[in-house]
Amino acid sequence: MRGLDIRGDGGYIIAPPSVTDTGAYQWSIEEDAAPLPEGLLKRLNGKPKGNGKASSFDRESILDGVPEGKRDDALFRYACSLKRRKTPRQEAEVLVREVATNCTPPFPEDAALEKVARAYNNPEYDDPADEPQQRKEYPFIMFSDVAPRLDTTALIQGIIKPDSFIVTYGESGSGKTFDALHRDLCIASGNDYFGRYADKGLVVYLAAEGGDSTRNRVYAYRRELFPSASFVLVPYSIDLLKPGGDVDGVINLVRELESLTGEKCIKVTQDTLARAMAGGNENSSEDMGALVANADRIRHALGCCFEFVHHAGKDAARGARGHSSLRAATDTEIEISACNGVHVVRPTKQRDLTLGDEFAFTLRQVEIGTDARGEVITTCVPVPVDSHEAAGRKHRPTTQERFAIEVLQEAFRGHQQIPPREIIKEPSNRLNIGKNVCPLPAWRQLYVARKGGDGTSADTSERTFRRNKDSLQAKGIIRVFNDWVWFLD
Repeated sequence: MRGLDIRGDGGYIIAPPSVTDTGAYQWSIEEDAAPLPEGLLKRLNGKPKGNGKASSFDRESILDGVPEGKRDDALFRYACSLKRRKTPRQEAEVLVREVATNCTPPFPEDAALEKVARAYNNPEYDDPADEPQQRKEYPFIMFSDVAPRLDTTALIQGIIKPDSFIVTYGESGSGKTFDALHRDLCIASGNDYFGRYADKGLVVYLAAEGGDSTRNRVYAYRRELFPSASFVLVPYSIDLLKPGGDVDGVINLVRELESLTGEKCIKVTQDTLARAMAGGNENSSEDMGALVANADRIRHALGCCFEFVHHAGKDAARGARGHSSLRAATDTEIEISACNGVHVVRPTKQRDLTLGDEFAFTLRQVEIGTDARGEVITTCVPVPVDSHEAAGRKHRPTTQERFAIEVLQEAFRGHQQIPPREIIKEPSNRLNIGKNVCPLPAWRQLYVARKGGDGTSADTSERTFRRNKDSLQAKGIIRVFNDWVWFLD
């Protein structure tokens, strides 16, 4: 730019009132200096910012070359620094190639260019100072103004609240997709779900797994159970893990569907969680946290429920597969299991609602047509049944739950007490006269100690204890109230 002298790092200028041996410097043109652009002034006055992806380093020394063992990291950080300095990519490639040649031994040119491509193609390595800083507005309610929310109705009575985060899980063949579809179609059609009323609204079902079989099931549901429903099937594999995935695409799609149907979307279901985080690690807190955060983005942007259909872990007693942060974020967790041809639906976690309800269904086979060779194509629809038909499933504990019962019996022998007044005063506790109770901490401590003797970590023991405690209570085997526990008759 004409009239503008640019100096790099380490450069300097001499201007009035500097003095040398030959005299003082003076301005040759008596004009005021042009005002400094506001953006440049902010950058000069502001503190250097980093995003943790490429920290600052000695740019002068890197020009002399980098020894083996440090070349890969140094070249990438150099490329990131060039990007943040707004160096054109073509020029950056020349500079990085030059440094790569000076390395000991020389760094391969194609690998050096990959460093430039990675830095320039990934927005993670942009300079955060370039982004406009907007002041966030945080909602607040003064203590005296806090009022109960009484104007919201349940999405499904006693089971699902509006705008909540839901996880339905089960082993392969448990019928989890049949139940998820049944529940969503009850909402989309305004029909009762196992005798519980359902709010009516648009439901979008993202069928990333088993798209053809899901399509057949939806067709059978429409023909046999729900002639009309505000339901949209999306047979597509959605990426909810990566920063540049399908989150915005899903939000935009649902908004288009709302405009098309004239109805508000009140639930989005992703079947399955594993397909939504392809390439990710379900046991990683970072990956699972990113997945949950993206599901929350969809939920908050659309003001609707979001549900993952998920697989059970190797040990079904430990609940859904993957990192514990998934369960921590969940408002409603539902376990689907199968026994003797009966599929049992059992909520295992409720953040705000009451646990205890259990439902069951069998599957009725229906013909939906024939293929090109004349073979009959069939699928199934659910038929609600009495949950007690699940061959004693309600009262039969798993192996892990039987272990928890044994530990509780041991805790009773050493810590049982007469029920305190707080338990007796609560009518719902159904505590018979003469029945003693056990402090909950005594059971927990003994359980963790016994598990620790088997080599199980304390964190894992705590998680399995909570799940067994909740499932035993849901099955009607124990009752927990405040910090007390006892067996039910």
